[in-house]
This record gives sequence, structure tokens and C-alpha cells, in this order.
Amino acid sequence: MQKYQVNNLIVVHPGPVASFTATPDSTSTADSIITFTNHSSSISTSYWWSFGDPNNSTSTVQDPTFMYDEPGIYPVWLYVTTPFGCKDSISDTIIVVQEIDYLLTVPNIITPNGDGKNDLFKITNLENFAQSELAIYNRWGKKIFEASPYRNNWDGESAPDGVYFFVLRYKKKKTELKLDGSLTIMR
Repeated sequence: MQKYQVNNLIVVHPGPVASFTATPDSTSTADSIITFTNHSSSISTSYWWSFGDPNNSTSTVQDPTFMYDEPGIYPVWLYVTTPFGCKDSISDTIIVVQEIDYLLTVPNIITPNGDGKNDLFKITNLENFAQSELAIYNRWGKKIFEASPYRNNWDGESAPDGVYFFVLRYKKKKTELKLDGSLTIMR
């Protein structure tokens, strides 16, 4: 019986290790854009993402972004493949909650008399919007105050008692919105 030796008959290629992070990993429907960063081993050359949404959205971009339209718990999958066909996958969960805290409430009167009660023109939940611009006008249409972004800190300054008008511009997701109305100052 003759013996044969075959060199390099079997080649074992290292497999990939799938890994990613999501920023943020939980958010509200008011700003639900998630940035996914791929941390898979460097030998990976193709990527396939499944975002777990009802539309079965996917991506083959290495570091995608995705916007969720509805509240829910979404399983996100990343599948990575090497040039030799070796594969690995990993899953994580994204949580999107309803934007219940994002309704703005605007007062129609402030009493800036220094007693600590109702001294400032405070718009409830405005802090949940990254971009806001407020302008205050007197009854003749002259702008007496403007701030961008507005930080809930206007105390009427030296404006006399009376009726004023405000225009608030802000963004919700990528939509620009405007809210206007009247405001009474009573010291």
C-alpha cells in the first residue's frame, strides 16, 4: 500500500465576530433616529441589517441610521460575512416610547413681581425640543424680545403691564412648527 500526502488540502479561515452599538438605544417618537455603529471584526466585508420594524426595513450600509415611526420594542439584527463566506450575527433591542411628554403648554399670563410664582414665561415641555425660537411683540407689532433657542427665562424685562403677542417656532422630528398667541403681563 502506497501512502500519499496532500499539503494544504484544507484551509480554515477565521470567522467574523459581529458586534454593534445603537445610539441612543431607547428614544421617543419625537426624535426616533437611531445611529447604528458596526464594531464587527475587521475581516467582515458585507453587512446586512434588519431593523425589526413592521415594514421589514433592511440596509447593507456598514453604519446605517434608521428612524422608527411608531412606539415599540424592535429587535435589530446585524449579519456579517467575510470574503470567504464565513458568517456571524448579533441582535439587540431598540425601545421607542410614545411622545406623551412632548405636548407644549403655553401660559397666557405672567406676573413678574419677584414673588417666585409665575415670574417667567415658561412653556411646559419646551426642553424636549432641541431647536426653538421665541419672539415677543407689543400691541403695535414691535419686537421687544427674541431668543434662539428659548430657555424659558423671559421675565417680561421692563415691558409695562399689558397684552403682548408671541410667536414660537420649533422643530418636531424634521418638521418646523409655529405656535402663536397672546400673553398678558400683570405685575
